Amino acid sequence: PEAPVGQPHPLDAQRLCRRRQQQQLLRDQAGTEHGNATELEMGAMTLDAVVKCGDKECDACYNNDDDDSSDEDETERLGIADVYRKMLAVIRLPSVWSLLIVLVTCRVAFVASDNVTILKLTEKGFPREHMAMLVFVTFPFELIFPVIVGKLMTPEQPLRAWLLGYPLRLIMCCVSAALVYFFPDDPSQLDASFYVLVVVIQLCYSFTSNLMFVSQCGFYARISDPTIGGTYMTLLNTISNLGNQWPKYPIMYLVTQLTCSEQDARDSKCLPGLWAGVDGYYVMIAFGLVYGVVWLVLMRSKVDQLQRLDKDEWTVSSHQ
Repeated sequence: PEAPVGQPHPLDAQRLCRRRQQQQLLRDQAGTEHGNATELEMGAMTLDAVVKCGDKECDACYNNDDDDSSDEDETERLGIADVYRKMLAVIRLPSVWSLLIVLVTCRVAFVASDNVTILKLTEKGFPREHMAMLVFVTFPFELIFPVIVGKLMTPEQPLRAWLLGYPLRLIMCCVSAALVYFFPDDPSQLDASFYVLVVVIQLCYSFTSNLMFVSQCGFYARISDPTIGGTYMTLLNTISNLGNQWPKYPIMYLVTQLTCSEQDARDSKCLPGLWAGVDGYYVMIAFGLVYGVVWLVLMRSKVDQLQRLDKDEWTVSSHQ
């Protein structure tokens, strides 16, 4: 029977299946090498052809192909309980413990700048609608930055870019604090040059953030155990997110407690030792800068050591 114009013939899938079965017979009779040498030219089977075939022949065609490889995959397949047991074993690895310490402690220096700068600008009178507009202006660059970082990153030592981005991000934290400090008292004085400055600072800060994040993900991809690759990377990203989240609450609390307005000073609501006009935001920015410099001095060699470890140091099988 003729197939409609533009539609695959219903028998095409069956003919293709018969060809695959013939190929399998050749392999069974003459061995794998002969089967490979006499491999038949195969066409592509469209989804429509498979649906129209609906034949046991087609089912047998795909079920019988590459039986040996499917058996091997079946033996290596892990259940949910096995994956969780392996995750617990991964966490116990000395190398992962060292990486966990790095991830949980490294971002304390950036918390005040990441979470309070925008609030301070809004508090000083920066229009919220303009703040929202900045997202649309910087969005195309946010797509380009990971590509640029990927070009700069070396696959063998991806954390080199991370170590470069850390001090640059500390510098941008100070620049962001300076932007808040020199914000004009009268928001009506804002001109186009100030908005350009805000965009440039935002883009530079975003680039340093991407420099750290992309190189970090590249490192995760390099060390992940292939048997649980996606789960391994998810575990490391979860630890990284934990290191990004836990400092927020104490830092935000300290920003509030270390702020002493003139009204609070008159009402004696400030902490002992604080004077009127102290802003906890600048105090925590200064703390973050000191913390970041000390952390980088103490941990730089440790981070470099982690990326130089052999891949076997990150797998459970090599420690069993």
